[in-house]
Amino acid sequence: MKNKQTELLIKKIKRQNNRLQHAVDGIHKFMELKLEFPSSTQNEDIFPEQNEGSVLTSGNFGHYTDSELVSLVIRLQEEIRMKKRAESNNEIENLVVAILKENSDSVSLFDGNAKLGRFLLEASQQTSINSYFGLCSSEVAAERANLYAKFLSMNQTRFAEGDFLTEKALSMQERIFVTPNFDNELDEAVVAKLANMSEFKVIREMSSYSQEWLYVVKTIDTLLDEGMGFVLMPNSALSSVRDENLRMRIFSSGDLWAVIKLPERIVLERGSQHTLLIIKKGYRGPIRMVDASNEFDAGQSRKKAYFSSENLKNVVTMLNTNSKFSMAIDASLVQEKFYNLSVIEYLDDLESQLKNPVELMSVAKVFRGRPFDKDTIGESDTSEPGGYLLSVADVGDGYIDKLSQELSANLVAKSKKFSLHEDDIVMTSRGSILKMAMVTKKQAGQTIILSSNLVAIRSNDINPFYLFGFLKSELGRKLIERTMTGSNMVVISNKQLERMLVDLPDEATQEVIGSIVSRLCNELNDTVQRTKDVQLQLGTVIS
Repeated sequence: MKNKQTELLIKKIKRQNNRLQHAVDGIHKFMELKLEFPSSTQNEDIFPEQNEGSVLTSGNFGHYTDSELVSLVIRLQEEIRMKKRAESNNEIENLVVAILKENSDSVSLFDGNAKLGRFLLEASQQTSINSYFGLCSSEVAAERANLYAKFLSMNQTRFAEGDFLTEKALSMQERIFVTPNFDNELDEAVVAKLANMSEFKVIREMSSYSQEWLYVVKTIDTLLDEGMGFVLMPNSALSSVRDENLRMRIFSSGDLWAVIKLPERIVLERGSQHTLLIIKKGYRGPIRMVDASNEFDAGQSRKKAYFSSENLKNVVTMLNTNSKFSMAIDASLVQEKFYNLSVIEYLDDLESQLKNPVELMSVAKVFRGRPFDKDTIGESDTSEPGGYLLSVADVGDGYIDKLSQELSANLVAKSKKFSLHEDDIVMTSRGSILKMAMVTKKQAGQTIILSSNLVAIRSNDINPFYLFGFLKSELGRKLIERTMTGSNMVVISNKQLERMLVDLPDEATQEVIGSIVSRLCNELNDTVQRTKDVQLQLGTVIS
């Protein structure tokens, strides 16, 4: 009798990849024969013919137990699914492999968060490193990764269950790659345990820090002298005020070699903006700042960016040459900037592009919205409506969408200082995507209260439409990016936003630019409304 569950799994895998297809056919035939003729399972003749040099050899499956074969099929299925979905960190792994190919004069490569083991298996095929070892989050994941390595005849690669941060028995490594677990906050008990470990002594007195820096500390501590480490970081952790002392201590060790700003959407976890830190133990030289944010292929998906082979080649070249997008920065300059490791601080001389720079707070008022809990908002369901709450979900890219959350007249009266006026600029202050919009006269007449995840900018001595156009420009967005703090969730700091420099031209220039921006905003709002009308009509064609 055939195993129906295995049959279903195998059907999903078939017709994807010649190599995997050949293997699955072999597993399929083996499982059928083993279930029907147990006595013949060690007969080498039951397996498909293999070409010379193939990773599969006759009788290879006879060395697997039933449970291992099922696990292998599941792992192959995961590989197919990853290729279809372009798993979020694959591009970073490809970049690290490309860099390692130029720096592969080492004996070992270690992956501190191996997951399914893809990175090490890819690296073992493209680099000349002798041995590969990875830690997986569970015993099951490690078993599947080992089975897949065995399936590909990569005997120099092995995996084990473990946690990179808390593992005490790790041997010193020559090459390390680690992606912090962006999806989960560290438990307080784990953090307390880490603070008592010798390698984390630098954070014992730190009351608050971005958890990703723990992976940097651990990487430095685990590297051999002249070893190289790669750590993926959210951009916001490179400049946040709360991490300044920790960055100073790490920076003072002299182990940081390069900082690569990555394209948006190249990594999808917890935000869209990330940077790759490259560590060389005992380096003590100038830091290479690389802006690779434009080195990507948009592909067919709007949600995901990719590295082409040409992009990878260009980034590797940037690591070794000075250009507009790559520069070796002296340590003293980093100290002057309070150990800010954001690439745009060094490669983009933004201030020099401003003809008449002024602080935003000198020409506009900046204020954050009011926090509301669910119970408070729930009171509006039974009370007379008096206005609307504007939340992040209501803000599109350049426009305010339909307002849906009503507030009671009583709540609106208590929240007057958070109400929005015509021509106010609203901006998302929390989350991964920066969105801005202007409040129209019609919207202001509906009485809108700003929520706490948004910030408003009310113009005083500057044309509001000119200011909106400036903030939406590439230069404006880069300046706003500097005000971002936080780690897992990006937050725009009110104080830094107030002190952000903007360009203030003469009134005539503001008027000309402002009229163009105003016209475009009206066109955008009309287009959004027409799109909604069409969508509504589509839903009524068949009734």
